[in-house]
Amino acid sequence: KERLFYFHSIADYVQNVVAHEYTHYRLSEEMAKDGLEEESVPIWLNEGYCEFVANNVSKKYSPMYEESTEELFLPYDTLVSNEEWQANAGDYIQALATIKELMVIGKKATIQTILEGIKQGEEWNSILSTSFKIDIGSDEFALLIKKRMKDFYTEGILFDK
Repeated sequence: KERLFYFHSIADYVQNVVAHEYTHYRLSEEMAKDGLEEESVPIWLNEGYCEFVANNVSKKYSPMYEESTEELFLPYDTLVSNEEWQANAGDYIQALATIKELMVIGKKATIQTILEGIKQGEEWNSILSTSFKIDIGSDEFALLIKKRMKDFYTEGILFDK
């Protein structure tokens, strides 16, 4: 189950990877300017935002699985540090679906709101609870994200229905 199969061609894959990695660079530069250390931001947020930007550059995904994708969902508290992301094989599509859902709720200010809260010493999950009225650990939110992941993995779409 290679990541390349998300895309119609190698050119689409390369375009996505370049956009994703460049977004990491720019995000890290902006965070440094604001005095934020990368470790203070949960990795699912960082990876999800980079996937969000890359997805807006290259929207050429293909379905990947026909079977259930339920087991691909991971609790967010296991996806906070880079080490946890690597150990738990963090799912980029879960992170992307989460960012897209937060963007639906919070519009363009989503990432900025979260980063500003973290800079002021707030915990990321309390920012989501206070600013977006989301309990990211709830079964309801998990079911929503699992549905978004299933739509992506089985039909190649996120939020396009």
